[in-house]
Amino acid sequence: MEQLRIAPLGIAPDLVPETAPVGVWTLCSNVYPRDGMERAGGIQAVYGTPLFAPKWLLNTASTVAPSFWVYGADTGIGGTDGAGSHVDLTPATGFVGNTGANCWTGGNLNGVPVLCNGGIPLWWDGLVANNFVTLPGWPANARARAIRPYKYHLIALAVDPSAGAFNPDLLWWSSAAVPGAVPSAWTPAAANEAGSAQLSATPGAILDGVALRDAFVIYKEQSCYSMQYVGGANVMQIQPLFTDVGTLARNCVAELDGTHIVLTDGDVILHDGQTAKSIADSMIRRTFLQTIDRASIGRCFVVPGTPASEVWIAFPDPGETSCTRAAVWDRVRSRWGVRDLTAIKPFHIAQGRVPVNVAVPLTWAAQTETWSAVAREWGFSGASSSRFSKLAAGAVAGAAGLYALDQDSDTLGGITRGFVQRNAMDFGNPDTRKIINRVWLSAKGPAGTLLAVQVAGTMNVGEAPVFSDPVYCTIGGRMDAPIFASGRYLSLRVSDASVDVKAPWVLTAATLEYRVGGMY
Repeated sequence: MEQLRIAPLGIAPDLVPETAPVGVWTLCSNVYPRDGMERAGGIQAVYGTPLFAPKWLLNTASTVAPSFWVYGADTGIGGTDGAGSHVDLTPATGFVGNTGANCWTGGNLNGVPVLCNGGIPLWWDGLVANNFVTLPGWPANARARAIRPYKYHLIALAVDPSAGAFNPDLLWWSSAAVPGAVPSAWTPAAANEAGSAQLSATPGAILDGVALRDAFVIYKEQSCYSMQYVGGANVMQIQPLFTDVGTLARNCVAELDGTHIVLTDGDVILHDGQTAKSIADSMIRRTFLQTIDRASIGRCFVVPGTPASEVWIAFPDPGETSCTRAAVWDRVRSRWGVRDLTAIKPFHIAQGRVPVNVAVPLTWAAQTETWSAVAREWGFSGASSSRFSKLAAGAVAGAAGLYALDQDSDTLGGITRGFVQRNAMDFGNPDTRKIINRVWLSAKGPAGTLLAVQVAGTMNVGEAPVFSDPVYCTIGGRMDAPIFASGRYLSLRVSDASVDVKAPWVLTAATLEYRVGGMY
């Protein structure tokens, strides 16, 4: 008997399976490419019923809770303290709703929440008795497509100066703010640092901007610019950065570990402000990104994941009008995985404190269940290893809500099964028939967790595998599966034993025991 060991290296569905390196998986769902292939956790509805259907989220602080979630909607602004209480933070006067896709932008300027829905930029003082109000000194009748914080300034992008038409090349920056406050002026004067710039050297509209270390990168449709605070008479210095890297839409850029990950029109680009490269080419670009329905492009968004050094690229599958999956890129290992989002079809996902009592390690003091009812091993924290996690604004069966991701249980009535699949391995010799006799798994997770193993054999390049009935391995017990398949090319699939899985597992290796059956 011979053996082939597969150490999981993420997925690359763009590669031809018959020639892909050993360890690169063909497909997966609800699996992250961390230290092995890690099963994603469940989804929980949290914080009760929002006042409006949330379309965008921002984690900030308030006088009632150190972790307070603000949500922008088509017709208003709401907030929740994480304990089920919701407050209406919609401006008392002058608020104009917007039903457009990805219309909300904003951020925390030194702890002060600022946001904009493509109209008048707003800020909030953190007092739940007060509402969002227009930024001080904002010119009457002016509007902006987006607002972002940078150092002690706010940057307004694609500005309409006087309720006429948006200028797609115009940006404003505010005067400097003192810590804990918002800027007081937007009209340039000798006594402040407010200013403006016209970026007309490259085609396309300004869509968004995100800080990158000491600079602020302004993204147009097909190019981007670097803006840096220099003070003095110029205040800001702006220069072209890349003439061939733009962003697909607003909320499609994420900062991670001193780099930007940018979803462009058909690619994902990583850059550090000096050099840029594709991280999707020959991996997921053709399979996922180039199949997005053109009518739904504006629904895409990008989410940083600092606890795990990963980024989510959320996108709608063909024919869908909302995001249904996220391609998950692990920056440390440069690997891809996939998270299924069909259950909630989110409009936005944000990082922040999610103060719900889930995904925390079991302790003697906290344990109330019997030994047989415990779904996790002691100290196993699952996919969300801290309370700094992801919150989604989505809808289930048409009912809008807020949803905590990667939790130890699921409140939505079942979750999509997690699996990894490698198609068409030729074992180094495509001209011979191979026969699988057994598969050994190396995996960690709660004791007693069942993993289903299936295999398939094919004879021709491009032939779809037809998998065998599953044989089960038990974490903490027997981890080999006696199983049979034969062919020139052999395929392997490892999945949840059922959709009712209670805790994540991590597949660190799979070993196939086989023999060569001769020339085909």
